[in-house]
This record gives sequence, structure tokens and C-alpha cells, in this order.
Amino acid sequence: MILDYYRIFYYVAQYKSFSKAADVMGNNQPNITRCMNILENELGCKLFIRSNRGVQLTIEGERLFEHVSIAIEQLVSGENELLKDKGLESGLVNIGASEIALRLFLLNELEIFHHRYPHVKLRISNHSTPQAVQALENGLVDFAVVTTPVALKKPLQRIPLYSFREILIGGEEYAETASNKHCLQDLQDIPLIGIAPGSSTRELYTQYFMRHNLPFSPDMEVATTDQIFPMVQH
Repeated sequence: MILDYYRIFYYVAQYKSFSKAADVMGNNQPNITRCMNILENELGCKLFIRSNRGVQLTIEGERLFEHVSIAIEQLVSGENELLKDKGLESGLVNIGASEIALRLFLLNELEIFHHRYPHVKLRISNHSTPQAVQALENGLVDFAVVTTPVALKKPLQRIPLYSFREILIGGEEYAETASNKHCLQDLQDIPLIGIAPGSSTRELYTQYFMRHNLPFSPDMEVATTDQIFPMVQH
């Protein structure tokens, strides 16, 4: 309650009028006068000299205003900053993204967002899915865009955004193999290139092969999906 009194004091001192302060604050003059009387009684001194021409600060009032004006203006500045953030006029958004999610979905959305809200800064952290979820749990990012499978703990929630298919690719020497349908067992003798452990993509293939009672053991392992295609080409 005492903060409200100081806010009222600030506006009365600014406008040198109880009635104008009441209008600005959406209040009424009797209530403004009552609050200032209470504040003066609490502080044990007069803050205003009242006259027909309005009000003037006393010496004590001027000394108090020097401190109150700094505090109130800082509060107003903070409120305006939060309102700008809420209206997406400024601020910073931290996003954790897995490599596939970034390339397939997020880049296009970020381009659209940046055109609409050019004053909002974006900080993108490239993680594996488990790392992105961990960053979210630790409060290092505001949200994460990742690929499944993903394990989440409450209160985190998952919102599906985009679906895609993964396709087996090979060099020219496997053209005949690609011309016919095969069961997963048939691929056991083909040298596979896959993502190293620790990503959702690796977990996806491990689970897929396990459901068919087969191990997933790539002959070559890479750190990122960007490295797979050049290796297949060569």
C-alpha cells in the first residue's frame, strides 16, 4: 500500500494538482487527498503547501521527491519494457534446435518471424535433441524445436509441428538394390553410415531395428547429418 502512496505523491508533485493527478491515475480527488494525508501522517511532516493556485512541495516534499521520482520512473521504464516484450516489439528469444529440425522447419519460420518482428533478437543454439531438452529443463532456452523420439518430464509439453520421412540413400553401385523391395534383414550386409549415439535420430533407428529383432550397427558413424550425404557420394 505504501508504494501506491508514493506513486500518488509522484503524480501530485508532477502536476502540482490533486485533481490532475486523479485524472491521470484514473482515480478521484477525495481519494488522492486522503492518501496524501495518510502519507504525511506516516512520515510526520507536511509534503505539500495547498493554495488556490494548486499545490507546491515543501522542503521535505522536495527532498522526498528526489528519491521517489527515481524509483517511480524506473518502475515505469520496467513496465514499458515488459509491455514491449509482450507485444513483440523488443526482447530476446533463446531457441534450442536440433540440426534436422533447424533445416527442415525452423529456418523458414525464423525468416517469417524476423520480418514481422525485426526488433526481437533471436539466439539459436544447435543441439542434439537430448541436449536441447536438457537446455530447456535448465532454463537456458525459452523453447526447443527437436525431432522425435523425445522423452519429456513435466511440466514440459510437446506440440507436433511437422512430419517428414527418412529415405535410405546409396551410391551408384547400389542402383540394382534400390530397384527392388527388400526386407530389413536384406540390408545387414550393406555398409551403413549413421549418426553417432547421443541423438534422437540414432535412437530412432536403434528402436526401429530392435522392433525387427535386428541390431543397428553402422559401419561408419558421423557427428551430424550434414556429413552423411558427402560420405555416401564418395
